[in-house]
Amino acid sequence: MGQARIHLDQAPSEVKELAQTFDKMLLRLFDAWEQQRLNLEPLILNDLVAEVVEMARQYSDRIRVKVVCLQ
Repeated sequence: MGQARIHLDQAPSEVKELAQTFDKMLLRLFDAWEQQRLNLEPLILNDLVAEVVEMARQYSDRIRVKVVCLQ
């Protein structure tokens, strides 16, 4: 999306201006998307780590219960 451009070399000046405005809007949308993505990645990573830690804890508890039952 950051590379998207409208190229209208043979268009009337009003259409060229509209295309340039649209290109600027696409660039702003792309920048906003990238900024949001960069802001969300640490949150997603933190959630993922918390989930893995919880799964490891639950697995550890199950192993501990099996070991206690076998003794």
